[in-house]
Amino acid sequence: SDPVTGYGAIETALIEDLIPHVDATYRTIPTRRARMIGGLSMGGYGAIHTAFKHPELFGAAATLSGGISRTPPERAEPATAPTPWGVPFDARRWEAESPFTWIPSLKAKEAELRLPVYISVGDDDGTRMLEGAVDFYAELRDAGLPTELRITNGAHTWEVWDQSLREALIFFANVFRARIR
Repeated sequence: SDPVTGYGAIETALIEDLIPHVDATYRTIPTRRARMIGGLSMGGYGAIHTAFKHPELFGAAATLSGGISRTPPERAEPATAPTPWGVPFDARRWEAESPFTWIPSLKAKEAELRLPVYISVGDDDGTRMLEGAVDFYAELRDAGLPTELRITNGAHTWEVWDQSLREALIFFANVFRARIR
């Protein structure tokens, strides 16, 4: 992504390149009701960020140990180190791009554009990750958005993600199955 703005290349690649390529190359149902997005760690943040920014494209989202937090990250690196939120780190950009910021607009969307969200995190994944997942879940639930939270035993490791990935795929299958009836 652009080091100054922080966003662009990855989001553009997903939205403008990958989705059209997959839909043109494979036998898909090329609609949001059949398209889900998920990721782990910073990719979990990216999946939620992309889904919340483009709810017309995605029918559900999952974040596994996603870097989602109500408070900006502490910056230990030099101010010139690249971040997804600009160089130097721009707290206003971070706030504007935070999934927490977009919850009210998702709540206001018509029912068919509301995104079911699956959230998982390990109970030893660090206070910031665990609190971020719980806060995100609570805010989504308070907004009346369909959400599931799983806190599993473990840290920021594949042992946690292996179990969480299986559950996220079941979550996606259930969302899809409910829509095709």
